[in-house]
Amino acid sequence: LVEAAAFAAGKKNKLGSVTEGNTISDYDKEEIARGFSLHLSVIPVEWKEHKINFLDTPGALDFSGERAQALSAADAAIIVVNGRKKMDEGTFYAWKLCDQYELPRIVFVTGMDDDSASYKDSVLTLKERYSSMIAPFHMPVRKDQRLAGYVDVTTVTAQKYDGVGKYEKMEIPEYCL
Repeated sequence: LVEAAAFAAGKKNKLGSVTEGNTISDYDKEEIARGFSLHLSVIPVEWKEHKINFLDTPGALDFSGERAQALSAADAAIIVVNGRKKMDEGTFYAWKLCDQYELPRIVFVTGMDDDSASYKDSVLTLKERYSSMIAPFHMPVRKDQRLAGYVDVTTVTAQKYDGVGKYEKMEIPEYCL
């Protein structure tokens, strides 16, 4: 998520990849070898005359101290959930920490460009645990087994991807109504 934000803001000229070991926040040799974050990274991104300091933390429970440090300094949190995997205790612990620090939060489901990902399963798991506190405002749109765009639930509109960071209006698919 931080990688995409930095790319969209023009901080990077190429979108990095964890598997390629060239992301903006996982630059340590050990992080590259393991394929996940081990340390807290501060990534400043300027977007439309605003500076946003992303505090990218490791997701694994083994590194919960890094997460707690970041949240103690944060104004809000984005809990990133991998839509390709079953939700783990790290997600629920992050939610608990947000409660502890009284932080507003959103959940961002990644991996929607992968056929094995399930946005629906992720949302259902969260709703089972947190009931009415979960209110999706975007829903992925798939076409020909590919991520094609999204539906904005708040405005009841749909956008299809038309290149990196570019969108155009589209009809809302029947399955999204």
